[in-house]
Amino acid sequence: MTSRNPFRIRSFQRASGDDQFVRLFASSALDVVEGGAELWETLQYLRSAPGGGKTSLLRLITPGPLRKVGVLAARDARFRKTSERLQALGALKDGRPTVLGIILSFSHDYRDLDDLGPRAPRVFRALFTARVVLATLRALLEMGGKNFPDDLSSIRATWTPSDGATIPADATGDSLRAWASEIEDSAYEVLDELGPPSEQTARSMIGFDGLHWLASAQFEDDGVGIDTQPVLLLDELQELSIRQREALNEALTALRKPLGIWVAERLQALQPNDLLAVGVREGRDYQREIRLEERWRGAAGSSLQRFLGEIADLRVDQADGFQGRSFFPLLASERRLDKWAEALKADSDASEASIVALASESNRYDEWIKSTRSLDADPLARSVAWRTLQILIHRDLAREQSSFDFDALQQSELEGRATNAIQSIAELAVCKDTGVPYYFGPERLAQLSSANVDQFIELAGDLFEEVMSAHLLRRNEQELSAERQQEILIEAARRKWKEIPRGSVRGHAVLRFLESMAQMCSAETYRETAPYAPGVTGIGIMMEDRDLLVGERNGGAAFSDLTEVLSSCVALNILEPWLDRPNKGQRWLVLYFNRLLCVHHRLPLGYGGWRPQKLPILKNWITGAPSSPKEESFV
Repeated sequence: MTSRNPFRIRSFQRASGDDQFVRLFASSALDVVEGGAELWETLQYLRSAPGGGKTSLLRLITPGPLRKVGVLAARDARFRKTSERLQALGALKDGRPTVLGIILSFSHDYRDLDDLGPRAPRVFRALFTARVVLATLRALLEMGGKNFPDDLSSIRATWTPSDGATIPADATGDSLRAWASEIEDSAYEVLDELGPPSEQTARSMIGFDGLHWLASAQFEDDGVGIDTQPVLLLDELQELSIRQREALNEALTALRKPLGIWVAERLQALQPNDLLAVGVREGRDYQREIRLEERWRGAAGSSLQRFLGEIADLRVDQADGFQGRSFFPLLASERRLDKWAEALKADSDASEASIVALASESNRYDEWIKSTRSLDADPLARSVAWRTLQILIHRDLAREQSSFDFDALQQSELEGRATNAIQSIAELAVCKDTGVPYYFGPERLAQLSSANVDQFIELAGDLFEEVMSAHLLRRNEQELSAERQQEILIEAARRKWKEIPRGSVRGHAVLRFLESMAQMCSAETYRETAPYAPGVTGIGIMMEDRDLLVGERNGGAAFSDLTEVLSSCVALNILEPWLDRPNKGQRWLVLYFNRLLCVHHRLPLGYGGWRPQKLPILKNWITGAPSSPKEESFV
């Protein structure tokens, strides 16, 4: 147990030990993965924003965590869900690993190889192959509970090399390590060469030999064959240069051998569509692309909340005095309205007076007004009802064809037109104007995560800090109030907004763009007719314009600054990209505000309305130039 806030244990996917990693891993994270044996024989892509959970999924299927899950599940029921899920996926059988996860994480230094000119592709292929071999040796020893490099002599690998391949056909682990280390060392030496390529460099691999070796080799440990299925786990692919990514992706999709390969990279909405080589098709050359946030948003709303609740519960259980407790019940899910009764009464009275003035020349809305006046409800519900009625009357008055006085509207029509979306924006408007808490409770906290694990842990940590303080001070508080939750979340949103200029090379240009976008979203959300209820929180760019931005069409140079700003927003998880969205016969890239920034601008949290925008207008936003929105609506 710990007296510190367990939500402050950062980067748990890289935690010091497998035991802690497994204890903090939520079994629900595996819900985004579907399939069985084919998962370990084909190519999979995992994409998400930073902190989306890619690396954690990869690490789980490496030997150490897999073995630890089997051990813990045998003696502790809390880990049986993870074990059962892994067995259903074919990664465990009778508590023992059936796959050999070999993880290789790319770093920015690979890009330096591009400075080698014509030699660069060969050196990159050589370095990749050497590191695949070294990562495989580590995984083999880890599977057997042995140490690297002390126990390498127990490992042997045999294969039939393809033409030109230089990986030894039959070698011990020691020999393979020496071979791979020499290749790795020579690759870095080449970086400092000023003369022509050396003989060693000239013999660099023609292809990505490491893939063919891993798919074909037979492995032994102390003379006993290893029958676990190798799975190559490539992490942080976005760290490679575009040319390197293209070459590696082409090799991965062209491999016609039963090797499981999982590729994890950050979702880049404004990069050329170089995920696959020309002619590659999902289902033939790779199994699927899993966009983690999209999977969670596409699931039932309770699925995301359940997943995040599991993550939080595992952490809460690590805190002194909170063993066996759940996180979400610590958060109030209801508001105490006595403090806001006077403000809500004033808001209701103001709305009623406005409605009476609007309807003074007609009896068309008499039944609606009468029905709302007779509503028996708490002060917030009454205020929301009046705001809803106000929106509906404004909408009715804005119709193209006016009605005669005798076209009186009945109460049944009020009930039919008062949709959940309109009532939702009415509630937000009331809360914004009166100060009644809106951003609170388990459901809205889950929404504020933007389906991002790291963001949820950060916010939950802020809230749990307050809960721990109350516990230490022995305040008799059963749950954190809605009011205090909102104060904490608003402060977290303010911090995120203030960090924007420091997080990007074009930080101030990014901030100006976002300020313009926020002004547009706020203006459209709070229009008196609420045309895009429950509100606007994003912009849409036609996919043809997106292609222009990424250089797939001529003319994109004129928008290079806009491309840089938008790319920065996506990379920093400030804007959430929804790629290739169909709407009204066209395809769109939709960019939504990160849900936490919606708090900063008092916007709704649902993914509802967005507004189409042309590139020249978006370019003006970078300089803060005013622009008027188009009149089309897209939801």
